[in-house]
Amino acid sequence: MKIKGLKISLFFIFILIIIFFFIFNLYQKVYGDRVITNLWLGEYNLNGLTKKQVERFLEEKIAEIEKRGIKISAQDKEIVLYPVIIALNDPDLTRRVIYFKPTETIDEIFFVSQKLGIFRRLSGKKRITLAFDLNEEEILKILKESFSSLEKPPQNASLRYESGNWKIIPEENGFSFNYQRAISDLKERLGNINFKPISLSVVLEKPEIYQKDIEISLEEAERISNLAPIILSYGKEKWTVTKEILNQWIDFKKENGKISVDLNQKKIDIFLEKLAPKINQPVQEAKFKMENERVIEFQVAREGRKLEIEKSSEKIKKYIFSNIKEIELEVTLEKPTVFVGDINNLGIKELVGRGESDFKGSPKNRINNIKVGAKILNGILIKPGEEFSLLKALGEVSEKRGYLPELVIKANRTVPELGGGLCQIGTTAFRVALAAGLPITQRTPHAFRVIYYEPAGVDATIYQPSPDFRFINDYQSWLLLQTKIEKTKLIFELYGTSDGRRVELSPPKIFNIVPPGPPKYIETNELPPGQKKLVEKPVAGADTEFTQIIIYPNGEKKEIVWKSHYRPWPEVWLVGKEKTENQ
Repeated sequence: MKIKGLKISLFFIFILIIIFFFIFNLYQKVYGDRVITNLWLGEYNLNGLTKKQVERFLEEKIAEIEKRGIKISAQDKEIVLYPVIIALNDPDLTRRVIYFKPTETIDEIFFVSQKLGIFRRLSGKKRITLAFDLNEEEILKILKESFSSLEKPPQNASLRYESGNWKIIPEENGFSFNYQRAISDLKERLGNINFKPISLSVVLEKPEIYQKDIEISLEEAERISNLAPIILSYGKEKWTVTKEILNQWIDFKKENGKISVDLNQKKIDIFLEKLAPKINQPVQEAKFKMENERVIEFQVAREGRKLEIEKSSEKIKKYIFSNIKEIELEVTLEKPTVFVGDINNLGIKELVGRGESDFKGSPKNRINNIKVGAKILNGILIKPGEEFSLLKALGEVSEKRGYLPELVIKANRTVPELGGGLCQIGTTAFRVALAAGLPITQRTPHAFRVIYYEPAGVDATIYQPSPDFRFINDYQSWLLLQTKIEKTKLIFELYGTSDGRRVELSPPKIFNIVPPGPPKYIETNELPPGQKKLVEKPVAGADTEFTQIIIYPNGEKKEIVWKSHYRPWPEVWLVGKEKTENQ
């Protein structure tokens, strides 16, 4: 009887399991594509929405963030932080600072919903957030550019020498803004799709040195002052630090709770920076160019010099406190890598790679920057085994080197920014490295398709301090980079000694094309109210790939698939902001 009863129990359990799975599968079939959980995205209840409805909801909310931005204010100043920095003339400078991830958000919504299964209705209120990435470095830069002028640094008590007497300047409190807190608030707003403005919180900054602390140090300050004049020198050159200048350097420091006389290193650095151009001399490598399959010299090598400002500043402080009045400045000498006499040993005798791009239709400043960058790179020599960094080779991007700014929209302000056109340099460098079959160690495609770099997929973006473009010279010979411009074409050529490698490049395949979406309108105070100005044309998003095959003399074959993803980019208009009653 016991065995019979056990069999009946097991039979009923089996039937219950079948009924449970039947009900579960029926439930999943009916409700599996819906958010049944008491699930919220920020303050938005997603209960009952289908997957398509969730997708549409996210599209609308992300579009709203793109259009409205997030307002950030301090005191009487307010900016609007938009997800994209838009260039008015040069798409090289257009870049995202906020990257939304709707697909990841949808996956999370339905993962949570499916995970709770049939018990979803019984679960409590659950919240998730919109997935996104921030370029925190760029956002921090925007915030500081916008609000740092309102900050007031604390002022330590100090001495001022006037009419032969020392005068004590009292200390003052200061304040700064908590930018990291603002970035945390921004993450919270974006994650919850909350448009509430962010107000920068103020941090009180107290001085370290007070008037009472330095009253007892006047005698030591006088002793330092009486050492003037101080003589600085390098070689036969000499510079005098007068008593007036030295008195301006006198400062105080606090260590282990004690106040003592010091010299203000920042002021010394400023003094040395004015001397630096009289000492500094950049190292000049021997540069060559190819003509009729012959290498001819066009620049001799020259030793470089650099005034080491930090080391010199520390030395000046140390020597003055040791009562030494004549100080030799710290200068570093840098020898060239290649000299004219080495020409026959470099192995530069034939073309090993060629790349080109077309900048037709570029504005004047962009063309200028392309020419400046190309001139800097022309004649550069890359030794065997060296990893070539394009940003390092280009060096400082500044107006004093001939670069011209382009206008970009940052935080609803139009501001000049350098670097336009340099992605033409990056793209052409990528193409010549591909053609030469060099190992490419760093390459970043643009976020959006750019007309200057079609066909899509064979471009590279660069921007100081990153991203960079890099490759390794794995030839046995040195490589010579020559650049030239023919009409609107930028051409890079690499010369060296061919090792017989062959390179084949397939045409780029373009797929997953995504339409650009509706136009984007950005309000600005720099146009009359209601006036519109088109600043960006629409570009469809897409995925691309092409194959590079490198065949080496020993028969080894290397196949590399280069993939790029481009986001869709809508038509962008600036719209003059309507004035309010208070304006």
